Amino acid sequence: MNILFRDKKTLAKNIQDKRKRLEFYQTNYYDNIYFVNQDGSWNGYINLEGDKKDQVLKICVQSTLSTIKVRDWFRRNPGIVRLPVVDNNVLIGEYYNSLYYGKCLFQKIEDKALSIISSYKQELQEWAKQKNIGIIAKDSTLNLLKDVFPCHPFIPQEKFDVIIDCELVPQFKKMLNIRMESVSLSEILYPIVVHSLVTFLRSHDVTLIAVNGPKKSELPNLTDKEKDNLNRTLEAVLCDAQYVKSFCGRDRHSLHFLQKHKYNLNRISRIVNNGIHNTLIDFSDGDNCNFIDGKRLTTDNPRRNNRSIHFYGACAVQGLCVVDCLTIPSIFQRLLNENGLLQTNVVNHGLAYGKDIINDLLSMMATPIGCGDLLIWLTSFNKLEQKALIENDIQIINLCEIMNKKNYWFLDNPCHCNAEANEIFAKNIYKHIKKECDISSQQGEKCSYCDSLGKPLSYNPDAILDSDEMQQYISYLSTNKFDGGKSSIGGVVMHANPCTNGHIYLINYALTIVDGLYVFIVEESKSGFSYLDREYMLRENFKNDSRVKFISGGNVLTSELSFPEYFNRAKSKTKVSPILNHKVFAIKIAPLLNISKRFFGAEPEDIVTQRLNITAKEFFPKYGIEVYEVERLKCCGKYVSAKDVRNLYRQKKYEQIATLTPFSTYMRLLELSNDSCEDLLRLHRDYKHEDNFLSTKM
Repeated sequence: MNILFRDKKTLAKNIQDKRKRLEFYQTNYYDNIYFVNQDGSWNGYINLEGDKKDQVLKICVQSTLSTIKVRDWFRRNPGIVRLPVVDNNVLIGEYYNSLYYGKCLFQKIEDKALSIISSYKQELQEWAKQKNIGIIAKDSTLNLLKDVFPCHPFIPQEKFDVIIDCELVPQFKKMLNIRMESVSLSEILYPIVVHSLVTFLRSHDVTLIAVNGPKKSELPNLTDKEKDNLNRTLEAVLCDAQYVKSFCGRDRHSLHFLQKHKYNLNRISRIVNNGIHNTLIDFSDGDNCNFIDGKRLTTDNPRRNNRSIHFYGACAVQGLCVVDCLTIPSIFQRLLNENGLLQTNVVNHGLAYGKDIINDLLSMMATPIGCGDLLIWLTSFNKLEQKALIENDIQIINLCEIMNKKNYWFLDNPCHCNAEANEIFAKNIYKHIKKECDISSQQGEKCSYCDSLGKPLSYNPDAILDSDEMQQYISYLSTNKFDGGKSSIGGVVMHANPCTNGHIYLINYALTIVDGLYVFIVEESKSGFSYLDREYMLRENFKNDSRVKFISGGNVLTSELSFPEYFNRAKSKTKVSPILNHKVFAIKIAPLLNISKRFFGAEPEDIVTQRLNITAKEFFPKYGIEVYEVERLKCCGKYVSAKDVRNLYRQKKYEQIATLTPFSTYMRLLELSNDSCEDLLRLHRDYKHEDNFLSTKM
C-alpha cells in the first residue's frame, strides 16, 4: 500500500456514455469517473465494478482528515484503491493507492499484439487471403494494420468476412451486449505465434507441453466461504486471518510470509518490460521469497545440469502465496531429484499479474533452449486456445478436476494456491510427462527463437523511456508545471525517509541559486515511512513558498524500474548503474519542466549514492544540465542522516530526534509513535514552537 493524493484537475469527470467509460477503464483500470456540477459540487462517482452493477457511489472523506487516518482508512477497506476527498460537498481530489494504476491486463495484451504484428507480416498476409476484413480502430492503428495486411475501415452496412475491433477488448465488449461478431488482434495472432514457436522448438528437439489449470467457473463443491472469496479482492481475503490460517494449514512458513505481506503481496511481485516480454523485478525476503534475474527462485536445483525444464504461466506457476521451496517448479525439481534425474534443472518463469498468453509466448521465444529441454505452459486455456494447441499436436494435461474434493486450497481465485494444491499439481504433471523427463540429453549449445530467426523482438535496456508508465508520468508532470516567469529552474530528488534538517538545508541552498525548484519525492517505500507521511513532513516546511513544487517520482524516477540498486543495497556493492535513471531525468523530465540545474547532497559513506553523484557530474552536462553537489549539513560534528533518525525513532529517543529534524517531522513522528507518556508531553511543550528547532535557513 502506497497512498498518494492528486488534485481534481487530473481526475476523469462527467463521462456519460458507457462505451466511452469502458474505453477509459481499458487504459485507467482502477480509476474513478466523477460526476461534477459546474459549481464544483459532486454527485458521486462510478468505476468499473460500479459500471458492472450500474451503481454510482458517494463514499468520500473530508479534506480535514489527517493523513494518518487516511492510511488507516485504506487498511480498514482492503481492495478499495481510490478515495474521493471533498470540502463542503465540493470535490477537491482523491487519495489513491499508487500500486494500482494504468491499463487493464486485456488492453496490455492487445497492445503487445499490435507491437509485434510486423514480425508476422507474411503469416498475417497468408491468413488474410481472400478475406474482406473490416477494422474498428483509430486512424494510427488502422494505418499500421493496412501496412501488414489488406483491410478497410468498418462500415455497418457492408458485409465483412472478419471484423477486428481494436477499440474495445472482448471482455469489455460483453458488458455492452453488442451482438456484432468481431475478434481482437491477440485472438488472430495467437494461433500464428503458437505454430511458429512450435515449429522452431521441434526443429531443436524441444517439447512444449500445455497444462490446463482450474477456472473459477469449473470449481464445484465449494463452501459458502470459498464462493464469497471468489467475489472478493486478494487484499480483502488476506485480511481474513482465520481463512488464511485454514488456507496455509500446516505450512507455517507461508503463513508467516502472508501475514507479513498481507498489505503488499502484489507489491512484491512487480514486473518490468525488458523490450521483449515482462519480467520480474529482483526482490529478496530472506528464505521466503526471492526473484533473481527476473525469475522466482527454484530451490534444490542441481549444481550441474545438462538439460532444463522451463515453467511458464501466471500466479499458479510463480507461487504468489507460498515460500520459494513450495512453488510448483520447486516441488517438481524435488520430484526429479528423488527419481534420480540429478542433472535436470527446473526454471520458474511464472509472473503474477493474470493470464497473458502473448507474454508467455514471447517469454518462451526469448528463452535460450537446447536439445532435450522441456517447456511446460500452465494456464487456464479457453476452447479457442486449446484448439490451436491441438492443431499443433501439443499435449494438454488437464488439472481442472483434480481439486474437486478439496477445500480451502485457494485464496480469491484458483491461481492463488496453497502448498498442498501445488504439490498435487506438480505430482500430476510429473505423472503425465514422466517419459519425457526420463529422456537423457547431452548439454549442447543453446539458442532462442528470437536469436535464430532474426525476429525484431530484441531486448531494449531503455524500454522504460517509451513505456506506458513513462507516458502516464509525463501527463502527470504536465499538470504540475510552474506557470511561468521563472528564469532559472532546478530539480532535486530525495527520499526524505523521514525529512531531516539536512533535506531542508539542501532545498534552501538550491533556492539561493534558482527561482523555482521541483522537489521530486521518491515514491517507492521499501522500508521506513510511507510516501504520504514523507511528503507531508517535507511539504509542511514550504507550504507558503511558491518557489517550490513537490512532485512524486512516480514509477519511473529513482524507482525499481529505473534504479533497482537504490532499493537493493545488499546486491549493490559490485554493480551500481544509475545511467538509466539519469536518462529518465535528462531526456524526458528536464526538457518538459525546463530544468537546467540539478542538486545533489554529498555522500561520504553510501556507495550507491556516491555512484549516483559521480555519474551525474559526468552525464548531465551533456544535456545542458548543471550539477551542484552540496556539502551535507552537520550536527554536533556528525552528518545529519535520515537513517540515524529512523534508528532513534525505533529506540524512542524523541529528544535526540528533535535536534535533527524540522518541527513537521518531529510532530508527525510523535503522532506515528502512538506513545503517550510524560516525557512526550514535556517534549511537546519544550519544542512546540518551530523556532526552537535547529535553523537550516541560508
